[in-house]
Order: sequence, then C-alpha cells, then structure tokens
Amino acid sequence: MNDFDNKAKFWDNDPEKHKRAKLFADKISAGINRNDKSAMEYGCGTGLVSFCLNDKFKNIALCDSSQGMIDTLKMKITESGIGNMKPVLCDLEKDDMNEKFDVIYSLMAMHHVINIEKVLDKFRKMLSENGSLFIADLEKEDGSFHGTGFKGHNGFDRDMLVTFLENAGFNTVEYEVFNTMKKKSTDGLEREYKLFFLHAICR
Repeated sequence: MNDFDNKAKFWDNDPEKHKRAKLFADKISAGINRNDKSAMEYGCGTGLVSFCLNDKFKNIALCDSSQGMIDTLKMKITESGIGNMKPVLCDLEKDDMNEKFDVIYSLMAMHHVINIEKVLDKFRKMLSENGSLFIADLEKEDGSFHGTGFKGHNGFDRDMLVTFLENAGFNTVEYEVFNTMKKKSTDGLEREYKLFFLHAICR
C-alpha cells in the first residue's frame, strides 16, 4: 500500500483540489478540437479532472498506480452513471499500455515520476498523429513542497522539461504559469508554489 492509497477516501474533501482540476480542465478544453475522441488521464487520482471533461471525449482511460485511488474512482463512476470513463491500474514506469489516444493529460502527477524521459516516450507512442499532451505541475521549487526523503522531482525547470519533450518527439506550443497554490511546508510555514500549464503536440 502506498501513501496515496491511504489518502484516497478523503482526497475529494479539499475544495482547492476541485478548483485546480476545473481550472486545468478549462485550459484543456480550450486546446482540443472536435476530432479529439479519446483521452487518457495519467496519475488521475479520483478523476477530478476527467469528471470535468467527460462530455468532451467519447472515451477516457483514467490511469493511476494507487489501488486506493482506483477503487475510489470506480465507486464515483458507478454512482455518477457515467459510461465513457474506464479506470486502469497502471504505472508507465513499469507497465505498458497498447492503446492509442488523441489526448493525454496529467495534473500534479509528473513530479512523482522518476524516469520522466521514459514516460514521455511512452506518451508519444500512445498518442495519435498530431495528438496533444497537456501537463500541469509544479515549477521548480526548493524541495519544501514534499520535504526530505521525497524521491521525485522538486518541480520542473521549464527549459529542461521542454528539452525532454523535444527529445521524445513533441513540440511545445504553450507554456504559462496558470495557478499558485498554498501549502504548509515541512517546516510548518505556509508557502506559495507556482503551477505551470503546458501543451505539447506530437511531431
């Protein structure tokens, strides 16, 4: 069991998570076109972003490596009666998905991915021609967001991330700081952390 399994049942209790998901979903909606039929959310958690986008796509695969998140998501989908969303237990650092999508999106999940280049390469292979990748995550921070012992990334440097995307076969068409979140850091002080929005297209 990982830490997110324990958090899953209470994940949706935070109204800021809902606001952030809606803001990201609105940015995605503005960047897709009418021909985009299939989508995947990576690191979906309880599906807050995809619930905002379920009427935009014919099919959405919601992928997460936490069994607890997937279980909570399944319950939410059943209760909502939505029929075009499919939960998938998956970690692309270890697993493969032999599916194609028009759009892939991820909110606050990529900084947990150790091998960014490997996962971006898999995204590229899973996207259809001219497919879109949308990422919203932390800009580079001082490590206080998660504290010592965190094995992921302390946010991302824009130039380095764009280079990773180019090496994987993407062109970045939009990048902006679109949100600021407040969080108590490990020293007990409330700090502000900037979140970026990125849209890249397969070459």
